[in-house]
Amino acid sequence: MTNAERCQRDYQFYKKRGICINCHNENAMIGAVRCPECADKQAARDAERYTKLKADPDYRPRVSAYRKELRQRRRDAGLCHECGKRPVAEGYARCSECLIARRRKKDKRYDIPRSERMSYRLCYICGDVGFNDYNLCKKHYTQYVGKFTDIRVKGGESHPWARDNEVAFGLRG
Repeated sequence: MTNAERCQRDYQFYKKRGICINCHNENAMIGAVRCPECADKQAARDAERYTKLKADPDYRPRVSAYRKELRQRRRDAGLCHECGKRPVAEGYARCSECLIARRRKKDKRYDIPRSERMSYRLCYICGDVGFNDYNLCKKHYTQYVGKFTDIRVKGGESHPWARDNEVAFGLRG
């Protein structure tokens, strides 16, 4: 029996009995495989590793190049370039399940009516997460920030954006 097989066997043994897989002394948290102390230690190790990676100037380009190469390998093999598990749907680069999941995620932000988005601190226009105390996301805030004065001076109350400005920023035309 190899070391990897032995480790996997032990992991399954402790997991099945609800014992921490690291210290083997404490009960694991419900729905987890580690006790609270070991989970905290693991989170600290992960955070430290992540900060070291982020400090490396070559990290982002290296990860980007790897992901690009992985997507290309999956495309060449005829697999979904997102999950790599299933064959692609006809005429797409993703499988049907990933296409459905992507569509649901995209449509999710439109589930909340425009009139109620502000109470959830979402962008009044697109439904993304709001920016500071404004009722706009960062994209729409930067897009419209230079146009407020133009609208108030040129268009007045008849300008199409006058209502959007009033709702989003409290500005009257």
